[in-house]
Amino acid sequence: MKMLILIYDVDYEEDITDFITSLNVEAYTKWNKVLGKGRISDPRMDDAVWPGFNSVIMIVTDDNKAENIVKTGKELSDKLGNKRFKLFELPVNRVI
Repeated sequence: MKMLILIYDVDYEEDITDFITSLNVEAYTKWNKVLGKGRISDPRMDDAVWPGFNSVIMIVTDDNKAENIVKTGKELSDKLGNKRFKLFELPVNRVI
């Protein structure tokens, strides 16, 4: 099993929702209004100095579906200009 963590600029909510829907993702967890700074991005602190914020979606799925999500995510990243979201893949050793 794999855990995919998708961190994205809230301005691309519709693109990400379409992405998740098109892949028939059955279950996920979403965090809204996430603040932070990426290695190559400006801070997103939802204030006057650093406006904006991100959202995060976490998906736990089998290896084959995860591979398809990552492949399709790369295509979306290329389309959006590579700076609009990050997709992290982690192994899931156990679910309790």
